[in-house]
Amino acid sequence: MQKCSMQHEPMSGWAGPIMRLVLGVTLLWSFIPRLADPSGFVALVNQMGVLPTGLGTFYGTVVPYLATVLAVLLLLGWFNKWVSALTALLFLSFILAIGFMDLGAPIPNKDFGYLALSLSLFFGGAGYWSVDTCHECA
Repeated sequence: MQKCSMQHEPMSGWAGPIMRLVLGVTLLWSFIPRLADPSGFVALVNQMGVLPTGLGTFYGTVVPYLATVLAVLLLLGWFNKWVSALTALLFLSFILAIGFMDLGAPIPNKDFGYLALSLSLFFGGAGYWSVDTCHECA
């Protein structure tokens, strides 16, 4: 019989929901406005010049929708392994894009922090108050 993850030490299960909340709210806060003006984000991505125009257009079109879906899934704690892995790749793409855009530019530390949170969720699990955890206990 599988032991329910809700039976861990009192504080150990709370790291996951806090990380999911921070990442989910950050992604929503950052990308909901981009959904209102998708062509503006596509133009910004293409202006950076990191990707060829066609790929930049694809990336700029898909990322706001992907980030919004990932944010909702993070907040729910659903498909934690997949969602946290995709979120880590998303933040890695931001770090690489900024690094390629201007080799002398400082890379924002917050993106490294969000990448670390994503990887922590991947390896540590969703914690309390997640659809995945409730599914494991059923």
